[in-house]
Amino acid sequence: MAKARKPLKRKTPLKRTPLKRTATKKKRKPVGSVAALKKKAWELCSRAIRLEARESDGLVTCITCGVRLPWNRGIQAGHFIDGRYNAILFDERGIHPQCMGCNVMLNGRKEEYFVFMEGKYGREVIDELRRQRNQSRSFTAEELEVMIVNFKQRIDRWLGRFGP
Repeated sequence: MAKARKPLKRKTPLKRTPLKRTATKKKRKPVGSVAALKKKAWELCSRAIRLEARESDGLVTCITCGVRLPWNRGIQAGHFIDGRYNAILFDERGIHPQCMGCNVMLNGRKEEYFVFMEGKYGREVIDELRRQRNQSRSFTAEELEVMIVNFKQRIDRWLGRFGP
C-alpha cells in the first residue's frame, strides 16, 4: 500500500497578477523576396482572370454553378487542380472564375469543373495539366516581376474598357 502524501503548502500565497500580453509581431517577408512577389503576382492574376470574365454589366458567372456575382465580390479565381503547385499556379488554362461557395465551401466542385474543362479545352489539356502538377518548378524574382507587370497591364486595359 502506497503511503499517503501530504499536500504541498506554500509559505506565501501566490500573487494574482494580470497576464501581460505582448504584441506578437508577424514576420514580414522582405518586399522584394520571391515569396512576396509570388503572392503579389497571384493577387494580380486572380484579379485579371475575374476582370476578363466580366460581362458588360460587371457581373461574372461562376463556371461550376452558374451564379452571377460582381467580379470583385464573392467571385474567386479557382484552380482546376488543387494544391497550388508552382508548375501550374499561373497556367490560366486551369484557372477560372468560381463563386466562393463552389471554390471554398464545396472544394471547387471538381465534377462540374471537369465537365467545363473538357468542353472548353478537351481531354488533352486536362491530361497535360495533371502531368505538369507533378513537375518541380521554382520562380525567380525577375520572372515574377515580369508577370506582375503583364498582369497590371491586362488589368488596366480591362478597367479602361469597362471601368471599375
